[in-house]
Amino acid sequence: LLVQWMKRGSVSSDVVGTRGVEVEVARMSPDGIVSWGDDLSRASGGSLEKVSEGKYSLKLFSARPADSGVYRCVVSVYAGRKNPSPSTPATLTQRSEGVAVNLKTKAVARLSRGPLLKRGSTITLICNTTVTTTGPVQVQVQWLRWPIPEPVITRNSGGVPLDLEAVTQPKPIATLMYNGVANINHSEISIDRLSANSYRLRIHMATEEDQGLYGCHAEVWGQDPHGGWYDTGARSVSNLVTVYLYARGKSLILS
Repeated sequence: LLVQWMKRGSVSSDVVGTRGVEVEVARMSPDGIVSWGDDLSRASGGSLEKVSEGKYSLKLFSARPADSGVYRCVVSVYAGRKNPSPSTPATLTQRSEGVAVNLKTKAVARLSRGPLLKRGSTITLICNTTVTTTGPVQVQVQWLRWPIPEPVITRNSGGVPLDLEAVTQPKPIATLMYNGVANINHSEISIDRLSANSYRLRIHMATEEDQGLYGCHAEVWGQDPHGGWYDTGARSVSNLVTVYLYARGKSLILS
C-alpha cells in the first residue's frame, strides 16, 4: 500500500476546503518510509504512523491557521509489487471522505448599557470571542482606543473614506494574557475574564481623556504536546464601540 494524506484549502478561503489546489501533506511508501510534501517543517512537527493493519494516523503538532483545510487519505494498491517505482501504475486507488480542520477566532465588543455615562462614571466594555478549533486553547485579549474622529471625514484621492486605523494609531489600554496575567496602563483600569469566551474591561472614575472608539483584539494560543503554549497566528479584530462622556450638571444660583 502507498498511503498519502492530501489537503485542500486554507484559512484564507471563504469556505474552508472549497478553494485552492490539493497538495500532499505526507506519504508512507509500501516499504514504510515516510516523506513530507511541500511544507518540510512538518517533518519535525508531525507524524504519519501505521497504527494497526489497515489503519494509518496523521498528526500535526502546534497547529496554525495555515493547517486549516479539508484532509483526506488516498490509498493506492500495488498488487504483486513490493517496491513499485514512481512510474508504476497502481492496481487500485481509493480516496476517503474529506475531514474539515479549521482554526479561527471571532471577537465582538459591546458597551454595557446603563444610565447615561458621565465623567466620573465607570465604563464597562465586554469582548465576546468565538474560537473554532480542536485541542486546548487560550485567548489573549487586548483592548485598544482610537480618538473619536472629527466631523469631517478624511477621504483619499479617489473619494473613498480612509480606514480609521490608517489615519490614527490606536492606544493600547489593557491586555489579558493567555496565561491570565493582566497588563494595564492606568491605575483606574481593571480587566478580567467573565466566562470561557467573555472578557471585561472597566475604566473607573472616567475622565474626558477616556472618550474614544474602543475595540478588542483576540489572539489564539494553542498547547503543544509537551504542555507549552504557542501563538497559533489566528487573530480577530472586533467592531469599534463609541464611548462619549457627558458633563455632570451643577447647581446654578442667581442672586
